[in-house]
Amino acid sequence: MKWIAIVFALFISFVIYLENNRIPNVFHDIIRSVPHGDKIGHFVVMGSLALITNLAIGDRKSCRWKIGRWVVLGGTTIVTVLATLEEFSQLFIASRTFNPLDLLADYLGIGLANIFALWYLQSRAQ
Repeated sequence: MKWIAIVFALFISFVIYLENNRIPNVFHDIIRSVPHGDKIGHFVVMGSLALITNLAIGDRKSCRWKIGRWVVLGGTTIVTVLATLEEFSQLFIASRTFNPLDLLADYLGIGLANIFALWYLQSRAQ
């Protein structure tokens, strides 16, 4: 699972590189052809990355913490930080546009992935 997480993160990095440099690519074309494709893409891609990363790390006590009633897994934290940095970096890249709704879609996908990963890891532990 760790290799899948690494390869998927590299793939996402490659697509971000293409977008930052306005290099035409099939991923851009697909996203633009679907209504609300950009937001759906953010939700699915960042949620998938969070899920894969959480499953790769597992439910280690050292990689999770509680915020009130919520348990936040380590993969969720890593992907949240990276998604936030990537979105805010667009403020400094002329070819990109910062969009808080993209960030919201990222967070919703990551949050759902955290819930699913936590459920899955806890059900396997029983």
